[in-house]
Amino acid sequence: MGSNMGIEIKLKHRQCKMHLILEHKITVIVGLSGTGKSTMHRALTDKDATTQIKVSDTRYQIEYISNRQSADNLIDNNNVFISYKIYLIDEGRLEIDNYIANAIQYSAHSYFIITSRTNLGKLNFDMHAVKELEMQNNGITILKDYVLTSRKTRNELYNMDVESIVIEDAGKAIQFLKNYL
Repeated sequence: MGSNMGIEIKLKHRQCKMHLILEHKITVIVGLSGTGKSTMHRALTDKDATTQIKVSDTRYQIEYISNRQSADNLIDNNNVFISYKIYLIDEGRLEIDNYIANAIQYSAHSYFIITSRTNLGKLNFDMHAVKELEMQNNGITILKDYVLTSRKTRNELYNMDVESIVIEDAGKAIQFLKNYL
């Protein structure tokens, strides 16, 4: 795949198979407990003899950021992440504060896969970059475009917390919607 099309990752790890195309610098993966977020982390980081990972652009290596210290070690003197890496971040283990968010935003030739259970309000990213892990009735977990799968009824939308649906860092949209609603 060319750089305009993104990077393709194919993974086989024990019974887990994953196919992910990184079309955006930041890909956020959300999902309920038990849908496979932690399994994906283990498969991409705890490589054993059964693990097969193929990245379409061989210049890129997958790098797991387990905590703040490992993040700081991967940020260079220009306050950006080292280039030509696909960074895997569990937002439950590494809080994405303003420093980390700025390092992500200004990094070039890097991709970020962030699994999250919380609001990532300090990052700007395309809503189409948000994917949701969903367990189907047959026990297979699939990755779906969150924008297309999160259709809510008018009543559900009315009762949602504004912070859970607005992702931007200035706070202006949140304040506008709170005033409007």
